[in-house]
Amino acid sequence: MVARQQVLLGRRLVAAKYDGSANRRGRGRPPIANDLQNLIVSIATLCRSWGYSRICGVLQSLGITGLAPSCSQSKSEFIRREVCALHQVRVPLQDHSSGRTSPALGRLSFRTRRVGLLIAGYPQFNVGLLSTYLQWGILKKEDSPLFEPNFQITPALTKALMDIEASRQAVIDLPISVEMLASLRETAKLLSTHYSTQIEGNRLTEEQVREVIHGRARFPNRERDEQEVRCHYLALEHMERLAQAPGPITETHIQELHGLVMNGRKTATPYRDGQNVIRNSTDRAIVYIPPEAQDVPRLMAEMVDWIDRERERGELPVPLIAAIAHYQFATIHPYYDGNGRTARLLAALVLHREGYGLKGIYSLDAYYAQNLEAYYQALTVGPSHNYYMGRAEADITGFVEYFTLGVADAFAKVRLKAQQAASRGQADQSPLLRSLTTRQRKAMTLFARSRTITTGEMAEQLGLSPRTINALCKKWVEEGFLEVENPSRKARSYRLAPAFERFLVQNGDGR
Repeated sequence: MVARQQVLLGRRLVAAKYDGSANRRGRGRPPIANDLQNLIVSIATLCRSWGYSRICGVLQSLGITGLAPSCSQSKSEFIRREVCALHQVRVPLQDHSSGRTSPALGRLSFRTRRVGLLIAGYPQFNVGLLSTYLQWGILKKEDSPLFEPNFQITPALTKALMDIEASRQAVIDLPISVEMLASLRETAKLLSTHYSTQIEGNRLTEEQVREVIHGRARFPNRERDEQEVRCHYLALEHMERLAQAPGPITETHIQELHGLVMNGRKTATPYRDGQNVIRNSTDRAIVYIPPEAQDVPRLMAEMVDWIDRERERGELPVPLIAAIAHYQFATIHPYYDGNGRTARLLAALVLHREGYGLKGIYSLDAYYAQNLEAYYQALTVGPSHNYYMGRAEADITGFVEYFTLGVADAFAKVRLKAQQAASRGQADQSPLLRSLTTRQRKAMTLFARSRTITTGEMAEQLGLSPRTINALCKKWVEEGFLEVENPSRKARSYRLAPAFERFLVQNGDGR
């Protein structure tokens, strides 16, 4: 095919019109602007799991455009110009001209979605500004823990905390016998098991739960419900043992509680590996979208570190630490199922460890179950049901207040029992009882029925292996709680030390 002269001339004219070779600085595709390139490299470095498409999608969805400030502008001038805009953003600001850091601006995490949260929350943050902040060190990655709950101490919260302390002191001085204590503790555990599983849809009644736990009955077509209450009861017992253990609360402890809740085995369960969505049971509408699975390990580590840090500081009241731990665990939602029950067990573990266990004779789960709408409403905070769209930084004063009022209510009921016990003129055995662990208190109920107990009987009643009970009895002998009655290897038996045996006899709980 031969092209006509007019066509060739037209092509040359078009090519000349769009020829940009004179403006090119080098061969190949024009380079990306330095400010945009620095931003992309920074995000890719700090968010290593993000790929090309995800970074492009985030930049496009946030509408990030603009250029860096002119090179002629000095750092001090640039900082002074932007300081007023930065006060709305929760990031640390360091003025290089003075070397000082503003402590009021909080922290910024450049891991996962926090970069998007920052920019989405502050539309004026264009590519140029953010890259310049990164380059000049105005924004920096903090090494300290990133979880900082947002709440306020309200007058109602202050009153509730005062009521809790008053009730706690009354319960500490509770005049109670060994059998009465064992009965109250057993009732509290059964109530916690019933109400905590009921919140999640379990259909067994309180009396049926009691019969299932004690192995006295089975109910047709309720096998799954029966398994749930058995597992939760085992998790409660493990929580009490963890409350007696030294050291901080760890992620392994929480994972073990979840393992017991779900399958009755004390095996640390791994966190979810995919996205889960919480829906309304009636119309299946989305209620909450938790963080992505890849963010869960970091968020859980931050939460556990925060709990331990606040326990060590001793500045924040324990009920508030328990409330925030409950809320944050439910917000992270680290598992596909069992999150609510595990969150309530975690809150109870924090309270028990820090001296707010009240001898194990109260239940917070009844408070939640009696008004489920208020419970779920208190957990629903923030402008959106999406974790990444305001839930993470939301003001949780409402839930903290709700939880603390619940603790005050539960403690007040136990306080009433203390007053009733005192009115009956029972002798005060609290100093002796407070020196005992949970297992020792259980063992006391056995010795109330028999002067001597074999290791086999104790192992059966306490649910421990023979090896564990032998080591435990040896320890109790060294601590002065037990004495060896029959030293033979096959039929070894023990009796209480004289002080504890006198305690049983004097209170009518002996033989």
